[in-house]
Amino acid sequence: MIKSKTKKGCLLVLLGALIAITLIIAALYIGFKNTTNVYLQRIGISDIGELSDIIDAINEPVEESQLVVGGFNENNYLSAKTKLINSQIDIFNVISGNVSIEKINSTIGYTPILSVALTQAELGALIANAVQNLDTSAISANIEFEIDLISLDMAYIDENNAIFECVIKIDTSDFKSELGLLQSFIPDAIYLSFTANITVAENYSVSVSGVQINKLSASKNEKVLNVICAIIKSGNSSVEEYSTLNLTQDTASVLIIYINEFMQKITGTVIFTSSGIELNIAG
Repeated sequence: MIKSKTKKGCLLVLLGALIAITLIIAALYIGFKNTTNVYLQRIGISDIGELSDIIDAINEPVEESQLVVGGFNENNYLSAKTKLINSQIDIFNVISGNVSIEKINSTIGYTPILSVALTQAELGALIANAVQNLDTSAISANIEFEIDLISLDMAYIDENNAIFECVIKIDTSDFKSELGLLQSFIPDAIYLSFTANITVAENYSVSVSGVQINKLSASKNEKVLNVICAIIKSGNSSVEEYSTLNLTQDTASVLIIYINEFMQKITGTVIFTSSGIELNIAG
C-alpha cells in the first residue's frame, strides 16, 4: 500500500528507551551505595528496614519465560535484514552483520526502492539486535551493563496507531560487583516492562504507561518507582518535584527524540498493519 502523502518514518522506534532505563539503573545503583539513614530519608525511605523490604521485593524470583509475550528469534532478524537491504536501507555492519549504530547515527539518508513490510517478530528482532550492539559506555562511562529487548508485543489499532508492550532485561552482573558486601542484595537481572502508545500520523507522538519492575505487585512497584524518582530528584537540585508521571513522560520524550533523529534518514511513509509495520516508498 502506497499512500499519496510523503512522510519520514522510523523503524527502530523504541531504541530511545535505553537512555531512560539507564536513569533507573543508575538510580538503583546510587541508592544501594548510599545506605545511611539521612540519605534514605531524602529518598523517601524511613530506615534500613524499609530499604530491606524494597531489596527483597526486587529480588523476588522472576520466571523470564512468563514475561515474553511477543517473542522473536535469529531467523526473524535475518528476514528483516534481507527485506531492508533489498530496499537499499543498509544499516548493517559489513563484517558482523549486526545493526550498525554508527550508520544509524551518520548523516547518510535512505530512499527505499521497494516497500518493506516487517512483521511484529521481525521488528522486535531488529530492535533487539540494535539494542545488543549499542555501546552503553556512551550512556554511562561509570556503569557497565547489558540491555536486551526480550519481548515486543504489538496491538494494532489502525494504520496510524499501535500499542507496544515491551519487556527489557537489564543484566546487572558486571556493575553489581562494585557494591562490595551489598552485591548480594541486587539480582543479576532486572526486568522492566512498559507500554508505549505510538501514533504515526502527521507528527509522531508517544505516551508511556504501565512501567513495572520485575513482576512486583502494584503496591511494591509503586514504592520502588517512588524511591527511584526521589533518587533522580536528589541528584538534580533544579528539579522541585519528580514523580512516576515525570518518569513516564521523560521516557516518552526520549523516545520522541530518537524517533525524530532516525526519521530524518528515511524518505517514505510508515503505517501500522495488523501484522506489523510497513515502510512505503515516497509516493
